[in-house]
Amino acid sequence: LTEFLERPARGPSGLMNRQDFLEATVGLLKLKGQSFWFMDDTWDSPRGKKSPLILANPDAMHAVIDDDKLVGWTYTAGRGKRASFIPDQVIHLKFWNPYHDVLGLSEWESAMIAAESDYAAGTFAKNLAKNNGDRGPYVIGKGGVFTDDQVKQVSAQLRSKREMGQRGDFRAAFLPADVEIREPSVNAVDSAYVTQRLENRKEIYTAFGVPPSFADPQASYSIGSASDRFR
Repeated sequence: LTEFLERPARGPSGLMNRQDFLEATVGLLKLKGQSFWFMDDTWDSPRGKKSPLILANPDAMHAVIDDDKLVGWTYTAGRGKRASFIPDQVIHLKFWNPYHDVLGLSEWESAMIAAESDYAAGTFAKNLAKNNGDRGPYVIGKGGVFTDDQVKQVSAQLRSKREMGQRGDFRAAFLPADVEIREPSVNAVDSAYVTQRLENRKEIYTAFGVPPSFADPQASYSIGSASDRFR
C-alpha cells in the first residue's frame, strides 16, 4: 500500500508521484468542478496488487443516464478513441451543482469574470508603464490629407522619439508638416482603476472560499478566535 501511494496514478508521461497526483486532482476540482479516477479490473479483487489509477480529463467524460439513473461513463480520448466504464470503475469527485444531478460545478466559473478583468487590467498597466504612458498620439493634418511619404516620415519620427523615451533619452521631435499632435487623455492609471483591482481580488477570493480579508495586508496576525486566519 505504501509503495502504491508513492506513485498512485498514471499520467501521459508515465507514473505520477503522490504530490503531482494530488495537485492535479485538486486543480481539476477548482477549474472544472470535478475530477475522475479510473480503476481497472484489478480493483475488483479484495486481494492482490492494484494497478495505478488513471486521472481523466473531465472535458472528455460523458455521463450515461438511463431513467434518471447513472448507469455508466463514456471517455473520449485523443484521436476520437472511446472507452466505456461502469460506475464502480470510476471515482467521481465533484463540487455540488444545483443545475445537474451528476456533474460538478467549478468555483472557477464564478471567479472567471473577476479574474479575467484583473488580468486585463494588469496587462494594461504593464503596457502603459512600458510605453511611459504613451498610448499612441493622434496626428491631425491642418493643411489637408497627408501624402504617403509624409505619413511614413511622421510615423518614423514619432517611433524614434518613443524608442528613445523608453531608454530615458527624451528629445524633441520636429515634424516636416503643418500638423497637430494630440495625446490620449489617460497617461497613468487613476484611483478608480486601483480600487477596481482591489475589489476584483476579493471577488476571486470569495469564489474560491477564501476569506476576502486575506487579500489585505495585516499589521498583526493574531491567532485568536476572531481571526480569519484562525478560522
